[in-house]
Amino acid sequence: MENIFEYEDNGGELTIIRLKQGVKATSIIIPEKIDGKPVSYIGNFAFSGSNIKKVTISENIKRVGKEAFSGCNQLFSAIWKAKCEIPEECFSYCSKLSRFSFANAEAIGKKAFAKSGLRSITLPKNIKKVETCAFGGCENLEKVVWRAQANIIPSSCFSRCSKLSIFDCENLESIGAHAFKGCNLIVVHLPQNTKRVEIGAFQNCERLENIIWSEKTYKIPENCFENCIKLSAFDFSNIKVIKSNAFRKTGLKKIKLPPNVEKVESYAFQCCLKLEEVIWNTQFGTIPQNCFHACHALVKFDFSNIEIIEKDAFAFSGLKEIILPQNIKSISPFAFYSCEELRSVVWNANYNIIPPTCFGNCINLESFDFSNIEIIESCAFVGAALKKIKLSQSVKTINIDAFADCTELQLVGWEAQCNSIPAECFFNCQKLSAFNFLNIKEIGRRAFYNSGIKAICLESETAVETECFACCHSLEKAQWLPDSAIKSAVFEDCSNLKEVIISDKVKNIAVDAFKGCPNMELTFV
Repeated sequence: MENIFEYEDNGGELTIIRLKQGVKATSIIIPEKIDGKPVSYIGNFAFSGSNIKKVTISENIKRVGKEAFSGCNQLFSAIWKAKCEIPEECFSYCSKLSRFSFANAEAIGKKAFAKSGLRSITLPKNIKKVETCAFGGCENLEKVVWRAQANIIPSSCFSRCSKLSIFDCENLESIGAHAFKGCNLIVVHLPQNTKRVEIGAFQNCERLENIIWSEKTYKIPENCFENCIKLSAFDFSNIKVIKSNAFRKTGLKKIKLPPNVEKVESYAFQCCLKLEEVIWNTQFGTIPQNCFHACHALVKFDFSNIEIIEKDAFAFSGLKEIILPQNIKSISPFAFYSCEELRSVVWNANYNIIPPTCFGNCINLESFDFSNIEIIESCAFVGAALKKIKLSQSVKTINIDAFADCTELQLVGWEAQCNSIPAECFFNCQKLSAFNFLNIKEIGRRAFYNSGIKAICLESETAVETECFACCHSLEKAQWLPDSAIKSAVFEDCSNLKEVIISDKVKNIAVDAFKGCPNMELTFV
């Protein structure tokens, strides 16, 4: 038979490096000998990108080079008789290769069949090792039977196999990162000897409905079930650690965390849009950052076992009622931000600081009891629906924007120890028509900007910053008894301001202090 291959002689053993120039054969058999010398090797890239349709790799082959048949997009039949590894990217991008027998191979290299046309795979016991992304992106792959000696599924092994719905295995110790990412799996049953699952193993398996978890796998890794939108339940009976994003964007409806759970990390259940109930009986008393962020259906949560609530923990959730017990030691900023259904808060916590933006944009929160509060941080209630505020004597500090954009706020009782109204404190509180400034010593910049104040009376020791009452279109009367200067734009654009009584001890009035007040009349006393 005429030789159609180019080859190299390596000490009496031949390596096939390519087809001879001009050869148009589409069905090839790697021979045992050429010119009387044994053929033992196939070189790197030997047939890569060629038009061959069929190939037989004889049992005499000791090693095949990487990408030997990569990109052979007409190849539909490959018979592998060699007792050696299928190397890196050997059949990658062979889009018409729908079947392959692994009966003689010993190992499967990195990306060996990536983006190939395989439809079904059975890995027998002779397979001792499978490497990273071996079958990644096989978009026609529907079924895998794993009986290999290799009991580790490597990272991205079946990633993006979008039709893979059946995976049958009996012996697995470990599942690598993103191993089944984007697959079509509906049910997953991990063998009981499975000890380790890596990050994102089942991420984006959008049809996954049921997972039976190994009793020996105590940790759910990062992003493990992220975006498994049909996964409605999970048994946490043997779980000790839930890593970040583990169940983010899943279809969980109820979560019951038993005492064996020792740690839950940030974003663990974020955006679980169907989550309605959480039972937190874990020893771990911290709700981590963004844990239930955007869980819109979560209307109630029992905080009895909670000590710490971290940043954004319940932001954008569906909570309607919050009861914070005495054991709460710390609450971080944005904890309940934009809980638009929140109507009731009972603050029994020994922690007496309302953190920044804690109840910001809670558009149905109409009341709050400040009896035990000492510090109200910046933007704590910005955009909330508060109608009435009574700041008790326990309140020592109020920071900027604390009640800004509370457009329903009508009444403020200021009995707080602090006698300073911070910058933008009541910014845009358009229904706040009156305020008692008695004992107030300082009013910050834009503190009442665009509020509904109708009249003000300031004591002789009150210091007022710029733009404090600017754009108060309902303001008709102002009595200014302090002898301090009236600073820039303090009353700018108070279009209905008519009567202004000013102490004759005022040393300076800024040029634009009353800019945009066309009907104002000044009286000095």
